[in-house]
Amino acid sequence: MKPFQLDTNPKIKPGFKEPDGYFESFESKLFEKLEKDIEPKVISIYSSKTKWYWIAAAVLIFSISLPIYNHFIDSTLALPTSDEIEYYVNAHPSITSEAIISELSFDDIQAMQVQTDLKSENIENYLIQTESIEYYLID
Repeated sequence: MKPFQLDTNPKIKPGFKEPDGYFESFESKLFEKLEKDIEPKVISIYSSKTKWYWIAAAVLIFSISLPIYNHFIDSTLALPTSDEIEYYVNAHPSITSEAIISELSFDDIQAMQVQTDLKSENIENYLIQTESIEYYLID
């Protein structure tokens, strides 16, 4: 490699040169620009167009989410029918009538009671009209 010495080789001229008197007048030009009362451009967040965009987005989200919400709520809150309850009780023989009654409230038990008219006259008339009266008397 060829040795390079800074003091013997001619120096390269810089590509940039400041204009004449630039640094003397820089301070005065800067203060002139700062003293000018330039109003910044203000963009309102609550402009009427953006407000309508937000309202439209909220209505769109609400209209999409409402059917989805109703679908999940309806499917989870559906009460079982009497056939389903009967099948469940029959499929699980460990469930006793005492266990079922212990889960019911007093109002539920009162609602299930059936009012029957069991007067002795009505019972006698029924037994007289039936042909298998001997069967009931033997038991």
